[in-house]
Amino acid sequence: MKKTFSLILTCIALVATGMAQPKLKQETPHAKSVIPPKPATHPKGADWYEPDTVYIFNAENLDPVRRVFMQYDENGNCILNWEQYFDFHFNKWVDDTKTTFTFDEFNNRLGYIQYNNLEGIDGQLELSYQEICTYNAQDNMTQRLAQRWESGQWINVEKEDWSYDTQNNLLEYAYSFWESELWKCSLKNIYEYDAENNKIVYILQSASMDSPELENLYKTEYKYDYVQHVLREEWLYSWDAEQWGFYSKWLYFHDTQKNVIEELKYDWESEQWVIASKFNSEYDGYNNIKEIIYRFKHWETGELTNTFKENFSYNTQNKLTETLSYSWEADEWLLVTKKTSSYDAQSGLLEEEKDECRDWGTEQWYTASLTNLFYDVYNNIKEVTQQSWDWDLWQLGNPNRQTYTYDENNNAIIGICQILENGIWVDVNDILKMHYNNMQASNGYVGLNKITATYIKTGKLSIQENKFDNTVKLYPNPVTGTLHIETNTDMIPEVKIYSMQGALLIHAKDHCIDFSSFASGIYIANINGQSYKIVKQ
Repeated sequence: MKKTFSLILTCIALVATGMAQPKLKQETPHAKSVIPPKPATHPKGADWYEPDTVYIFNAENLDPVRRVFMQYDENGNCILNWEQYFDFHFNKWVDDTKTTFTFDEFNNRLGYIQYNNLEGIDGQLELSYQEICTYNAQDNMTQRLAQRWESGQWINVEKEDWSYDTQNNLLEYAYSFWESELWKCSLKNIYEYDAENNKIVYILQSASMDSPELENLYKTEYKYDYVQHVLREEWLYSWDAEQWGFYSKWLYFHDTQKNVIEELKYDWESEQWVIASKFNSEYDGYNNIKEIIYRFKHWETGELTNTFKENFSYNTQNKLTETLSYSWEADEWLLVTKKTSSYDAQSGLLEEEKDECRDWGTEQWYTASLTNLFYDVYNNIKEVTQQSWDWDLWQLGNPNRQTYTYDENNNAIIGICQILENGIWVDVNDILKMHYNNMQASNGYVGLNKITATYIKTGKLSIQENKFDNTVKLYPNPVTGTLHIETNTDMIPEVKIYSMQGALLIHAKDHCIDFSSFASGIYIANINGQSYKIVKQ
């Protein structure tokens, strides 16, 4: 499970690709992500491929050192992941791990069973670990139970529990571990909502070694402007002396497009509110943020003072091209870092990323990192070249690169890591990300030199409509031009559009999103915190 080259969780990650729900900021100290992932789906009427055999090489061997076999059901869900390593002493492949997965008719993962070989060359695969997941009628995960195989029986290890209201809002999340034949809950999150499904209360409870019972830690209250339909205040309380006490609060001010243009943070000190920080933001006509000024309380004077500033520039496709970061020094802004990105005019894909920083000792500029990406005629990444700053040489160090070869279905069948030494590309172990389905899916691997893969067509599948959620309607889907968004409230929805690789492409507050300039494929639309699959044709 913890082996460097382990691919056991790869299939699980594939099923949930792109469905994470990013947040602008952490809700409270120590809070953890608790929304269980939803399974991925494939574009309507499109051929979709998944890897069925993967061979892994390292820089010391010409022959593969590991291999993985995968099988899928008729809906494209991975139901088998079988991993072996090659024993060069005995010149044979040896079973390492095998994992079988099960799914329901809605492609929800019901669980998996893992088998491990703990005896090496003469050992056999034996039961080791399993997870069991349950769902409610709305396909929301309600429990994840983990067990290990011990002395001929399954022993509880840990579990997670979720509960929801009739609007599919998360009400409670709890994490528990098995100890002394009992479940002991160590963390719980509690949520409350108003009539418009806006979150109004969040409570974090936790247990400690000294006190195994759950205790209140933090509570956040959210206050809204129901005329402008925006979040105006957040009040954070800490639990002390058996009651909630003030801790911090945030005040938000918005422009006519619902963008936050000022954020004030206050801390409760000496029985009074003391301002701690102030952020001011400006936006362009496309709601792209173009400047943020950060001001924090000075540790000596207690007054707010300029601290950091960031400026952002975009191209005509609203892609970020430059980020300038400043520090407030001697009553003026000192430019300390520059990050620039350029794009291919045909594909609009990232071609170059460059970070430049000012050395505080010498005041000289140096390029901290440089990344170049190159694409084939089908917009598949064929090469990624990266360099980092070498402090001994005071220049960019030797570049490393990842190169890819694709089959006729735009699936990467070969990936290689190399580094340039004395003008020659030399094999090296590094990080490698294999892309397939024309960049709509990818797998990441660490500490290897080369991968070869073959793929299997898993069927022509269609997007599953969220038949239970009537709070958001998206149409048309698939989309060719404008995507329309309808909600059951008057609040303008907050929309984030992500690529399948997790890149944020659009962040806006609007009922219409223009997809006309996007390449065909799958995108993730995060609407007011909920994720939906969008197919661009």
